[in-house]
Amino acid sequence: MKYKYSVSPENQLLLKQPKSKSSIKLPGRLKIDKHNRLTYLLNSPFQLKRKIVFSGKWRLNDNHDLELVLDRTGQQNTGDILIIKGEIICADRGVLAFEVKSLDQNGLLHAQVIELGITCFSDDKNRLSFLIRHAESDKITLQCAWQVNKNHQIQYTYEKTNLKTKVKSKNTFAFEGFWQISSRNKLVYVFKHASDSRFEFRALLETPTIYPQKDSIKYRIGVGLKQGRKENIVSIYGSWKLNRDLGLDLTIDYGQGQLKAIEFGASVALSNENEVRFNLKNPQGEPLGLTLIFTHKFLKTSQAQAFLRLKSQGRNRGFDAGISLPF
Repeated sequence: MKYKYSVSPENQLLLKQPKSKSSIKLPGRLKIDKHNRLTYLLNSPFQLKRKIVFSGKWRLNDNHDLELVLDRTGQQNTGDILIIKGEIICADRGVLAFEVKSLDQNGLLHAQVIELGITCFSDDKNRLSFLIRHAESDKITLQCAWQVNKNHQIQYTYEKTNLKTKVKSKNTFAFEGFWQISSRNKLVYVFKHASDSRFEFRALLETPTIYPQKDSIKYRIGVGLKQGRKENIVSIYGSWKLNRDLGLDLTIDYGQGQLKAIEFGASVALSNENEVRFNLKNPQGEPLGLTLIFTHKFLKTSQAQAFLRLKSQGRNRGFDAGISLPF
């Protein structure tokens, strides 16, 4: 027998039998299994069942609630929508986590966390997106703009409306990761705890020439949203260091003692103004369109002269440690 399913504001399963005008509330709690299937664990058996398993397509609605659009099976109708009310609290370690409130066996409201297994990526509009694992084509795309916080981490802020009280609230969560500059027109954010997840943004370099003692590397990233296109300016700054491979490292502080370096290759040229210009390259030796300029103060140090001498000889024998740039 097929039933019409829905979910109450308290995340309790509602069931309507054929030809019935009212729904039956089935107390229990939601869960997502390791195959990303929605299951409902009943407090009391219903027709000898303790668990109902649903199949369908995952999506996120405009209120940032999680929805499952049901497929046609022997017990469910195609197109019915189960709306799980909750808040996104993080996307880390390969899961998208939601905090939802539901009733326990005593009828008391309590919070629980449900998790979808995901792989993160950025779509062709530079929006933050997630592929749902164990699903052929399920994809969730965050529809609001993203920002970069003071710790250089990508963060996402969205607004929710309580359907009962109509009160609006804002929620923010951050993605833990590190920046990489992989090519001339691409900026990459690699997740700290999930090696298969990354955001690869199409970007426009705003600062092709920088002085490290006062400038940051800036990229302009356009994000396509429903309400129009938004321009993000991502500023990357930190401490520069000559490295043992005769290139440069930019060490970035991601907060809470987390330091991570972007490694660059470089070709070096001296100018008539007593400046040294480092034309930066990616690990594959491809130019990035970035030029770093150091002044005569850098040229006068014995460490800098040793670096330039080794660079001109095309070898790094004896160059065992990084050299901090003196500003």
